[in-house]
Amino acid sequence: MALSSSVYILNAATPTLEQERLDFQHHHLFKPLAGKLVPEHILIHLQARSEPKVADLATGTGLWLQELASQLPSDATLDGYDYDVSKFRATETLPANVRLGFGDVLKPFSSELHGRYDLVHLRLLMYALKADQWAKVCENVLTLLKPGGWLLWGETGYPMWQCFPISPAWNQYLDIEMRGAGMLGRDVAVPLRLLQQVRDAGFVDCDDKHFSSISVTGLEKRMTQLMRAISFQSLRGLVEKGGVEGMRTHDEAERLTRAIMEDMKSREANCGMTWVWGLGAG
Repeated sequence: MALSSSVYILNAATPTLEQERLDFQHHHLFKPLAGKLVPEHILIHLQARSEPKVADLATGTGLWLQELASQLPSDATLDGYDYDVSKFRATETLPANVRLGFGDVLKPFSSELHGRYDLVHLRLLMYALKADQWAKVCENVLTLLKPGGWLLWGETGYPMWQCFPISPAWNQYLDIEMRGAGMLGRDVAVPLRLLQQVRDAGFVDCDDKHFSSISVTGLEKRMTQLMRAISFQSLRGLVEKGGVEGMRTHDEAERLTRAIMEDMKSREANCGMTWVWGLGAG
């Protein structure tokens, strides 16, 4: 998937801002919501394996792998793949058993990687995939897993983004966002169909677990900060893709971003997350 043809719109900010947002949402959304990096039964599976192997697809900066390395034996192999390698953490900052490289989740993986991994992890692809591509990603992941290996997918989406009390600016943003997603061919209902898509791809023992920032004390300000960052970057990116009615220019994007920031001074943002997991049959 060439960068120019991607439906991903969060790269419109500077590379540094995007790297900071990715790491911020790891520390202040995904990890505190779930309370851990992987479900307990998957961690036990990895720790019981001799030389466990983990792949992180769409790895972003590679931070998730870096932290997981501390929970696994030193002989573990942790490989991160992304089609945009510009966000990778510097090699010298990573544990010796963490390696990052190019990989496109929409294309079949090399036969050398088939059946290699005990766990394949993905997270936050709602901005990266068209509606008809989720099934293909599931199929590609299945080829990477050893028999009995696990898929773990962490995802959020518009149905899980809320603001209390209701914010007119935030609701306007969501309307524009979902119309833009439809224009680009993305699925506005993500992640509501993900569990069934994983099952349909051939995974077994599938299940999911839902998390909400409302249930975690002290996350309100960080959720507000994260949702401001996402709205700023996504509106700019949408304009650069041609925009939709009501959002065609950077001036319009900046005005709405300022309105969101003003509304958020007296409101609390909530963001949810879903874990979906499944076992590779065999």
